[in-house]
Amino acid sequence: MRKALLKSIELKLAEARSIRGAIFRLQALLGAHGGAHLAYTFLLHRNSYIRGDEVSATTMPEEVTKHYWQNGGTNTDPVVEIVPKMHAPQMMDLVDIVEDKQRIYHNNQYLTAIIEQGWQKLMVYPIFPEVGASYYSAFTILGLPDEPKRTEQFYMEVGRLFHRSLKKYGLFRAYFKITSKEKKVLEYMAVGKTTLDIASELGLKQRSIELRLQNARKKLRARTTTEAVYKAAAYSIIFV
Repeated sequence: MRKALLKSIELKLAEARSIRGAIFRLQALLGAHGGAHLAYTFLLHRNSYIRGDEVSATTMPEEVTKHYWQNGGTNTDPVVEIVPKMHAPQMMDLVDIVEDKQRIYHNNQYLTAIIEQGWQKLMVYPIFPEVGASYYSAFTILGLPDEPKRTEQFYMEVGRLFHRSLKKYGLFRAYFKITSKEKKVLEYMAVGKTTLDIASELGLKQRSIELRLQNARKKLRARTTTEAVYKAAAYSIIFV
């Protein structure tokens, strides 16, 4: 039964065209097994070359997400803070977090909005990266019953499957709107080619290559080409 459900999840995720679409498909499949909201977070290591970059998606309503900093709000998410330090799944009591005057999340509007929706607890499942990787990921279930129908191990498997699917089906590339031409140039740059080398190989003007790199940097929110290549590799847009 477990393997059959995981297989059906993988097949459904293959149909998604965006990270947001993928997580809503996952929620639909898990609805009968948890009945909760879901969230996925991918963040680059705070001490790595790129600091604090994040990609996330959630099934929570706008009444909640409008308070989140990525959507223009000023509030932080405790999941982002604890994931790099996690070694096992963790249950968090949101009421305790918001009411604790000693914590930075005291009266946090984002978390308060979640509580007002009727969700008081969340379970965070870290998706452990490969050795030496520069990123962390987390799969979060909001409103998981105290006695869930599935085991922690099952939800860990679901989180890893979801993360792998985003990379396998190019959904990070879709998220950043990187075109096939921009991807190609980033791949060339990743193996040490210069813009002049690339232009010569592709039969294009050097200025055309520079414009593609410029567009890729802008989409990836990178300050330099090196940073753009780094991010593209971290998000599995290119494979080095």
